[in-house]
Amino acid sequence: MFCKNCGTQLKEGAKFCPKCGTPVTPMPGAGQAGPGAGQPPHQGPAAGKASKIPIFAIGAIVILVVAVILIFRACAGGGYEKPIKNFMQGMEDLDADKMLSAFPPEALEALEDEGYDEDEISEQFEQMVTAGMDSLGFDIDYAIDYEIEDATELSKREISDIEEAFEDEDIDLSIKEGRSVDLTLTISLDSLGISQDEEITLEVIKVGGGWYLNPLSMDF
Repeated sequence: MFCKNCGTQLKEGAKFCPKCGTPVTPMPGAGQAGPGAGQPPHQGPAAGKASKIPIFAIGAIVILVVAVILIFRACAGGGYEKPIKNFMQGMEDLDADKMLSAFPPEALEALEDEGYDEDEISEQFEQMVTAGMDSLGFDIDYAIDYEIEDATELSKREISDIEEAFEDEDIDLSIKEGRSVDLTLTISLDSLGISQDEEITLEVIKVGGGWYLNPLSMDF
């Protein structure tokens, strides 16, 4: 390499010309870092994509956790349809305990406070279901089915009215929400080839963490 000013041959690595003192201009590319210089190891384009993967993974985990929580709540609480299902199955199986499980525990405790024991309450429910069958004079196998047609959320005023109605029965309930449910009730007497549909409306209320039938709304 030679000095660009006086042409003196320069030693390798010299920064100034020893003869005229002119600064030595480095050759193009000399002293410059190669591709990727200044970047942390393994931080090329591919590494940039890889750095996003944990973010997407965290998002997927969050979605999964939320889904599990929602499913758990649905199974644990059973939703507003659970007490209807329990009551209908209890009617079909003549299982008074299952029918009674559809009502708020506070309502059952109030009956017990009035002198009714659990066996008496169960017996009354069984009599309610079998009364129509007994009038026929013989044992008949029957099936009960239902289909929910519509469910309307109860307003705060309606919920307050229900709470007041329970208070009149000396039952203290704090109702979080409620539904008015229209359904078609089908009773089939297979041995006679008879099937009858009836349109009914039930109220379901959420007390604590569970849904229950409002016994004060039942008129069938």
